[in-house]
Amino acid sequence: MLYAALGSIRTGGVICEIGVHKGQNAEVMARHLRPVLFYLIDPWDGSCLRRTLDWDAVMAQARKRLYDVGAADACMWLRKRSDVATGDIPERSIDFIYIDGDHHCEAVWKDIQAYWPKVRVGGVMAGHEWDTCRVTNCVTPPVVRTFGDAVRAVGSDSWCVVKREDTAIVTEPPDAWHRKPYRRWVAKPLTFGEL
Repeated sequence: MLYAALGSIRTGGVICEIGVHKGQNAEVMARHLRPVLFYLIDPWDGSCLRRTLDWDAVMAQARKRLYDVGAADACMWLRKRSDVATGDIPERSIDFIYIDGDHHCEAVWKDIQAYWPKVRVGGVMAGHEWDTCRVTNCVTPPVVRTFGDAVRAVGSDSWCVVKREDTAIVTEPPDAWHRKPYRRWVAKPLTFGEL
C-alpha cells in the first residue's frame, strides 16, 4: 500500500530513509521515486537491533540493491546514527522521508523532531511499524502525540503525514507523556490522491 501511495509523490526529488539495513525499502523507493538525491542513513553497527552480523556485508547488500536499480549516483550513504546525520541535510529540502530506524519510543520521537524541519512544505514524512503488535507501543505514541489528526495510516503497518504550512507538531518529550493518558489511536486511512 505504501508503494502505491508513492505514486502520488513527485519523482526526481530528494528522499531519505532512516534505517536502511539491507536496502529492501530503499530499492523500492528508488524505483518508484527516481530521486536526484537519496540520503540513506544507518549506522550499520547493530546498535538498535542488538545482534551481531557482518555489518559491512549488510551495507554492501544495500549498496548493490541501489546500484541494480540505477540509483547509485543519487545515493548519499550516511553511515552514522540518525541524530548525528541530521547535520548533513539542509532544512526544507526533503520531498519524502521514511523512518524505519530505532523503534524505541524516544528514538522515534527524536527522529520525528529532528527531521520534520528537513521536510519541505508539501513533502511527506512516513514511517514503519505503525500497527504491529510488538512495536505499536513504541512507534504509535510518538507519531500520534506529535501529529494528532494529521497522521494517516498506510496499509496495516505504515503511517504518513503531509507537511502543510499549518501542520503543527507537539514537541513535548516522551518523559512528560506519563502525565497525560494515552488512548489507542485509530488513524484515518490514506485515501487515493490525498498526498
